[in-house]
Amino acid sequence: MVAVRLTGRRALQAALVVLLSSVAISGTGAQGEPLPEVPRHLPATIRDWLNRSRSTLLTRSAAYAAHRIEFLGRCGPGTIPSSDGARLRACRLELESMHADLAASRRDKRVFRMRIASTEPVCTDPMVVCAAGMARDGAWLTDQVPELKSSPAADVISKGFQAVINHDWPVALAWWQTAQQRDPGNEALRRSVDLAQWMVDRRRAVTAGTAPEPPLSLAIRSAARNDYVGAIRQFERAKRQHPASAAYLDDMIVIVRQRQAAADGEHWNRLYRANQNAIADVLREQAMGHLATGQRDRAQFSFEEAEMFSRP
Repeated sequence: MVAVRLTGRRALQAALVVLLSSVAISGTGAQGEPLPEVPRHLPATIRDWLNRSRSTLLTRSAAYAAHRIEFLGRCGPGTIPSSDGARLRACRLELESMHADLAASRRDKRVFRMRIASTEPVCTDPMVVCAAGMARDGAWLTDQVPELKSSPAADVISKGFQAVINHDWPVALAWWQTAQQRDPGNEALRRSVDLAQWMVDRRRAVTAGTAPEPPLSLAIRSAARNDYVGAIRQFERAKRQHPASAAYLDDMIVIVRQRQAAADGEHWNRLYRANQNAIADVLREQAMGHLATGQRDRAQFSFEEAEMFSRP
């Protein structure tokens, strides 16, 4: 029994070392590039809103940095004896939580950068998703899953993901079924085919009225028709259905209310569209992670959310 416990503790210690290395817990590297300043030429209402968002992100970064230093003092290499299993487990759980917080912070910073980028006409190609001047196309999505990236049919798979960005799931399905002929044993590709078939069937069911249209989809459509009251009501409903996206949905509600007030409308329209693109970008990246790890239901949910957010 003693040997088993020691083995378990050594395994915990090894896992903690790996996690410490993988987070590259080296401060500036973990936090990424500095946040851009809010352009001074923007109307005051938009500038104030973006500055508040920027301040919140900087506060989160500072809190993470302080937590990192304190954590390393308690759980860093050489601080915990291998015999202290309870402490090893606690540190490992805390570090996994830090990983999640850091990933969320990076996603929110990317959304902020896209909002800033939207204040200038930098995103003009409808065939790609633009993120602060960087195109994220079908090839980029393919690269997020090693099993797809290394496939002999990677070029065809990328065409399928480009179709996804263009809201054309039947075409994505056709490309991925073609790719399967060249790489029939690829499990990630099989999951992609299953995902595309589910999305095609789901869209048909909503169109036929056999499945209800989700509140998020209704909100986006209402906003597109300038039905601001209806859009806000549906976004509030969507928050209850999509709690993980509640912060993004709150931002959408703020922007819709500003559009409703018709103050600085053109700037708010740009921000609204940038927010849609940014959130869709984040959700697609999350979906690719779920696809890579075989979490089918989560991949379906994230791709469906991305599809709704990116709807024109």
